[in-house]
Amino acid sequence: MKLRIDESAFSPKFKLTYPDQSRYLIEMGSAGSGKSERAAAKILIRMLTEDDHRFICWRKVGKSIRNSTFKLLKDQIQRWKLGKIFEIKETDMTIVNTLNGNELLSIGLDDREKIKSLTSPTGFWIEEITELDEADFNQIDTRLRGNTKNYKQILATFNPISEYHWIKNRFFPEEVEQRRKEKGYAYLVRDIKIEDKIISVPALMVHSTYKDNPFLDDEYKATLESYKDIDPAYYLIYTKGEWGSIGNLIYPNGFEILSEYPEFEDEIYGLDFGFNNPTAFGRIGIRDQEYYTEELFYEKGYTNSMLIEELLKMDIKDGSIIYCDSAEPARIKELNDSFYNHGRSVDFIPAAKSVKDGIDCVKSMKIYSKAENVNINKEVKTYKWKETSEGRIIDGEPVKINDHAMDFIRYAIYTYSLSPTLKMAFI
Repeated sequence: MKLRIDESAFSPKFKLTYPDQSRYLIEMGSAGSGKSERAAAKILIRMLTEDDHRFICWRKVGKSIRNSTFKLLKDQIQRWKLGKIFEIKETDMTIVNTLNGNELLSIGLDDREKIKSLTSPTGFWIEEITELDEADFNQIDTRLRGNTKNYKQILATFNPISEYHWIKNRFFPEEVEQRRKEKGYAYLVRDIKIEDKIISVPALMVHSTYKDNPFLDDEYKATLESYKDIDPAYYLIYTKGEWGSIGNLIYPNGFEILSEYPEFEDEIYGLDFGFNNPTAFGRIGIRDQEYYTEELFYEKGYTNSMLIEELLKMDIKDGSIIYCDSAEPARIKELNDSFYNHGRSVDFIPAAKSVKDGIDCVKSMKIYSKAENVNINKEVKTYKWKETSEGRIIDGEPVKINDHAMDFIRYAIYTYSLSPTLKMAFI
């Protein structure tokens, strides 16, 4: 096998992504760069202009698709006023073009039955490909096969969190990196000998930042630029969209991943409020002084009334205690009032405030997670201590970026650990 760079002159960076027919179209970029919107748009355009398609949206965990790729596709269909053409099936997250029969399916790698029954795919989109192991990717890659009327392509989008990730080794060798940095994109062609023929397998790598997205608001742009003074590693990854490596992690070993949890002796909940940032809510099961996390809600743009509506739908047992961000007393009161008015016996109480003591408490416990806790597992890998300009750790101060699931876990576990003291205070 030989690697070579395609030296052809192509159109400007993002115009080329739509007609590009490479086997792999991989876009790395900063937060807010529009990479996922471009991937969704390309799939919808192909569903409108080509026939005989069965596209698949993949993620590590199927549960995370509903509020990511599926929601994004639905939003674009609405913006483009194509609701009369596309039938959207909420239950199984399927989208069908009613004029030509093209369909889009949503599959998580945790859904073995759906994977087994998959037939005749014509194109894939893998959102947050960094969630996948290389073995996961190989499994997906080998399923895109057979003769099809139109070209087959794997779209992949991601933030380049770690310079040691398998994606960098596989798709971004040094010569590709040099070209990408010069032009914003690079083609890599693998020439593979099959018997007496040479088969060329092309890949297009595209780099984007928030500056490539004309629809961002100024406040969000300012937030991204503020990372420069908050943490250089975050700035490199989330603002510049470049490969980085995050050190000084608060939980350096992460949380142990289990496929199944035992029966619990007790359950508690944590709630971190947000609007421009995600609101994060989750349950934590307790058994033998070990803690089993489960994320239940992680969304931006939710007012308190919208959040209440979502929480009332959930199976939260009467008598449950939900430990909340203590900086939002008005929101906590509104939650308590609303649940009381709906006849629900659930207590929302302010969490204990000390961040340092709370983190020390969590670090002293055995914490578990599941693969489907996508945001918990992502945050724990980048949750780090704040540093001075000289690189010295500021004790007790985590970087306040991508920490919402970490906060709800801390609120719940630390405050619960103090519960005898707190109960005495309420009497």
